[in-house]
Amino acid sequence: MSSFNKNYSRLLLLTCLVITPSTLRGAATIAIVNGDPAGVGFNDPTSAAPVGGNLGTTLGQQRMIAF
Repeated sequence: MSSFNKNYSRLLLLTCLVITPSTLRGAATIAIVNGDPAGVGFNDPTSAAPVGGNLGTTLGQQRMIAF
């Protein structure tokens, strides 16, 4: 296959992916299962000031948002 045909094929594939509606591409739901005990990790209730665009008010919330 020539270089031109490879590049053309890649461009055609990219074009098809871009113009295909997102509803036809499929979707995924990600569920975070938090197994941390109370007061640890995502469940840390320690107060924290919102920083750098992370609006969480506790360390646990900020960790979850960052994750």
